[in-house]
Amino acid sequence: MSLPLKELRFGATEITHILLDHHARANGLDKSEMARQIIGEWAYRMAHAHTMVEEELAAKRIKLDRAALRSIVTGADSSDLDRGRA
Repeated sequence: MSLPLKELRFGATEITHILLDHHARANGLDKSEMARQIIGEWAYRMAHAHTMVEEELAAKRIKLDRAALRSIVTGADSSDLDRGRA
């Protein structure tokens, strides 16, 4: 089953754009589909890491608030969390 797509727009550096464009063309891919795959794989890895950390913390009976847990999983420091960057 295919889920409906949501619009996502973002800026990319010229170098990133060139690399994505050439990779897509070299592999016969649509650049949008390639970006969806990359972001989807990243999101899956983040969710998996979060689950693994939560399971280990629960096993060791360590309690953290969501902001602290998110900073551990994403590598963001607390100032990034305060500014909504993580």
